[in-house]
Amino acid sequence: MNKTAVVSVTVTTPARSLARSLSVTATPIPSTAPSAPAQQAVAKANPSLPVMRYAAAVLKGQPDMLESVAPCFVSNNARIKKDEEGWILESSEFASCTTGEQVFPIADDIVSRVHRILALYCGATDTLSVEHIYWINAEGEPLRSIRGSMPVNVVSSKGLAELKSMSGTLPLGSTVFQAMNL
Repeated sequence: MNKTAVVSVTVTTPARSLARSLSVTATPIPSTAPSAPAQQAVAKANPSLPVMRYAAAVLKGQPDMLESVAPCFVSNNARIKKDEEGWILESSEFASCTTGEQVFPIADDIVSRVHRILALYCGATDTLSVEHIYWINAEGEPLRSIRGSMPVNVVSSKGLAELKSMSGTLPLGSTVFQAMNL
């Protein structure tokens, strides 16, 4: 077992808030029970919620790069432009969303497609990302959805116990490491 899981948290704040990013920290808690299969939480839109009035993904990246690529993406599907929030991505694909949190995966996908186009035509590497979502709810209240994530390495407790076990005068991990240097 050698898997990396990503823990993500999304928070919505009033747009006038100074918060622009989210830091995620974790404290490992050893498992005392057999591990259950990983499950992904799935948020379902409440059909009674009204649609957002407006949403834009605020982009993070080199300002000169954003300025250079903005004139290349001006369609309803992907429009990059300068705004009071910074460089933003607008898209008609956000129309089905009812919250800022729902915009993140769509915006990430659009940015990924923009990266592929820039790589193909310009040899560019992935330099843009979605910093946060600026949105206006049905009541006209401007909001900001911010997220933070942290990769978590999931390892075998059995394998760790084996590496800690003594092999001669050293733990097995040290013995194997020394053997690799020969």
